[in-house]
Amino acid sequence: MFIEERNQSWNTPYLFNGKELDEETGLYYYGARYYNPRESVWLSVDPLSGYNPIMETEHYIDGLHNKGVFNSFNLNTYGYCYQNPVVLIDPNGRQIEAPNLIGIAAHAAFARYMNTISGISGNWKPESPLFRDFRPDLLYYGGNTNESGMGAVWELKPFTQSLDTKYSISSVLQINHYVDELNAREEGGLTWATGTTALGTPKPFEGTLTLMCDKYQFLYYITYPEQGFIYYSYEQLKQPEPEKVPQSVPQLPPVVVPAVPQTKPTSSPSGRGAPALLDKILRFPIFIISSPIIEFYNNSNNIDPRIT
Repeated sequence: MFIEERNQSWNTPYLFNGKELDEETGLYYYGARYYNPRESVWLSVDPLSGYNPIMETEHYIDGLHNKGVFNSFNLNTYGYCYQNPVVLIDPNGRQIEAPNLIGIAAHAAFARYMNTISGISGNWKPESPLFRDFRPDLLYYGGNTNESGMGAVWELKPFTQSLDTKYSISSVLQINHYVDELNAREEGGLTWATGTTALGTPKPFEGTLTLMCDKYQFLYYITYPEQGFIYYSYEQLKQPEPEKVPQSVPQLPPVVVPAVPQTKPTSSPSGRGAPALLDKILRFPIFIISSPIIEFYNNSNNIDPRIT
């Protein structure tokens, strides 16, 4: 008799960095390549390390992606986040980012947008500088039209925190702390609550909101408005390739080569057209001197061949 025991706790494949874990291989899928958590390395090389301008438009040769070839860390094409995953992240297996800088850009873009809305209605106050010890991301006062006497607190969070239970609990504690502090200080004479839990308070926007800041494009959305969380994801904009300016080549004057007169080789008596040197050689016959001729020459001139 076989008995199979199962864990009744909630299980999700989205664990490290909010990426999906392949339980059969033990690898995390990032989109561009797989990550091996046991060895802390990628399973394949960095897609940006190869140079193929026909098939790929992004590569390290242009020097625009994390400083490209000018950053020595990019030479390690299997390394994960420059061996510093506490500070850096790689959202898609192709580009390393610093979350704190991305978070600052996301808050700045959203604050500019809400300041524009606040200039019209005066109901919203993003990144309120009224408090030294804490600074909520967004407060709704309601202005003169607030008949409920309630204010709302909203917080911006990256979308990865909505997938991690640990960060979700921390975010809930944080926003509840803001609510308690505002109520204890009787800020604005209002009763404060999270999101649309405050009666008569609207959402900052409907649907999704797309904003741009520096080299990033952010997408904001609200999953549960009563919780007061505004989640955002981002995409790095492609840097325009530098325009190639054609270089003018100076026109040089044509080179005139003087014509060299061709001499006709002299023909030999035999009419075979041999060169002059060969023709001269053929003018003189070659004699084969044999031993009888040498003996006759010696006797005629009284030469003793034995005397050297």
